Amino acid sequence: MEFQFTHNDVMHEFFWKLLNPLHRLIIPYPSAHDTNLRRLALLHTKCMNQPVFENSPKVTILGTSDQVGVALLRRLLAGDAQVFASRHVTSVPLTHSHLTWFTADLTQQPLILPNPTSVVFSTVNITLLPQHIPQLASQHVQHIIALSSTSVMTKSKSPNKKEQLEAQAIHRAEKELQKQCAAFGIAFTIFRPSLIYGYGLDLNITLLDNMIKRYSIFLFPGKGKGKRAPTHADDVAQVMLSAFINPISRNKIYSIEGGDVMTMRDIVTFLFHRYHKKPRIFQLESLPKIFEYFPFGPFNSETILRMERDMLFDDSQARSELGYDPRPFSLDY
Repeated sequence: MEFQFTHNDVMHEFFWKLLNPLHRLIIPYPSAHDTNLRRLALLHTKCMNQPVFENSPKVTILGTSDQVGVALLRRLLAGDAQVFASRHVTSVPLTHSHLTWFTADLTQQPLILPNPTSVVFSTVNITLLPQHIPQLASQHVQHIIALSSTSVMTKSKSPNKKEQLEAQAIHRAEKELQKQCAAFGIAFTIFRPSLIYGYGLDLNITLLDNMIKRYSIFLFPGKGKGKRAPTHADDVAQVMLSAFINPISRNKIYSIEGGDVMTMRDIVTFLFHRYHKKPRIFQLESLPKIFEYFPFGPFNSETILRMERDMLFDDSQARSELGYDPRPFSLDY
């Protein structure tokens, strides 16, 4: 589908370019230094409930800088797997007897693995993955376990053109991944998590947490009644490992979400109480209109309006087939 851009779109682009450089000063993103410290602290924390894998399997991870990649790396090392992990400029400076780093830029070809592995875990943007399937097949990969996003469903009909194009790109990538895997005889498992958080490494709950910590105030366009089930990064890592050891997962797509259903207002109130602050939550009906003309950082009119909409997904298949059992909502950093 091609979009015809209107005068309003041009104005939005103008204000985006004008204001966007300011958003990093106003929005309290986690700093790169703090993020790396959190990654290292997590990886040096003993993983108590990870069973040891049989025969110390060799696996590859593409993407170890986000919260799921770090949690996955931690569990694989705790399970005595031999891990070959792609290195990024933000990767943690970790050394381990069972860990081999290699440099990979998935925006470029070719993707050469340092050692043949039958399984590849991918936490990178799924749109980067399909082009590399032929090369992975030539390196004897038999199973790809990849992260996608529920955005493919929630943003596919978004009035925001950028969001709609992103959702369409994810959908195309999922379809192309399945097509390429079928052509080369590789099994796939795709997970679509909802609102991932954990360890202070995400830009979902952690960003809200930092905003409340700094400004002690929060605005909703309505009552903040939209329901969510935030998914902890370690639960995502665990279910990806379940797919690794359970053949029933092959050639399937699973939606997954967290153990507690909460309204957005519940989540924000929880974060206020975390800092022993009285919740200062206000309703501003014009908020979506403001962000329609002045999109700022990760926020636009649609992200604001979604705070009033339920975004829940059926994860019963992951629960019944893979034993997925997500934890209640909690912050552990």
